[in-house]
Amino acid sequence: MNVVAQAAIDLALVCLVFVPLERIAPRRDVPLLARARATDWLHATLTPWIVAAIVLGASRVPVHAPLRLHALVATLPRPVAFALAFLVAELGTYAVHYAMHRVPLLWRFHAVHHSAEALDFLAGMRRHPVDTALSALALALPGFLLGLPLGDVAAYALFAKLWTIFLHANVDVRLRPLERVITTPYFHHAHHDHDETEPRNLATLLAALDVLFGTYRAPAAWPETYGTSEPVSRSWLGQIVLRRR
Repeated sequence: MNVVAQAAIDLALVCLVFVPLERIAPRRDVPLLARARATDWLHATLTPWIVAAIVLGASRVPVHAPLRLHALVATLPRPVAFALAFLVAELGTYAVHYAMHRVPLLWRFHAVHHSAEALDFLAGMRRHPVDTALSALALALPGFLLGLPLGDVAAYALFAKLWTIFLHANVDVRLRPLERVITTPYFHHAHHDHDETEPRNLATLLAALDVLFGTYRAPAAWPETYGTSEPVSRSWLGQIVLRRR
């Protein structure tokens, strides 16, 4: 299946899941079809093509894991090998996310994502292609290096993508007993709080990593305002070329 068709199918499935979900348990009114949302729709429909080109190019760079490592992983039960790859990927995406908030050049790309002033599943797809590609590589590379079947790597990547969109969703959902263990919308919305100045609540799936590394913030309430003071362009093209307002 070509990239265009796959991107269209992915967006249709995401809308099929999250549009009803946000109508069942909305936290605030976030119009999907307002003129101001055009940038988010363009990110959702066009940015995946650019990301696919970046990832495809990166995948052609020869990466050889030590055969000894493959041999070692091959002796492990499949669930254990998958859990190992999952943990390494979580650590990798956490590290990349932390770097995006600390390294000025990477922050220029990541600020596009934080420029959304209202958070929902669609705003969750407002990401610069370089930001998305780096996160995707950090997510998938451990599985390839450990020699996991392609299907396992793809299944984990798909689940992580859907869960990440869920974290941005405009839903009034709490998972109180688990909020220091796994990530939730309440956990991640705090990360997008306009008043938050430190990189907090960075994990993709395991909130326990933030607890472990000291970047966990227990929110007192849902944020009142979102966005960033970075002067990010409001247009899709302006965000792609990193033009400032």
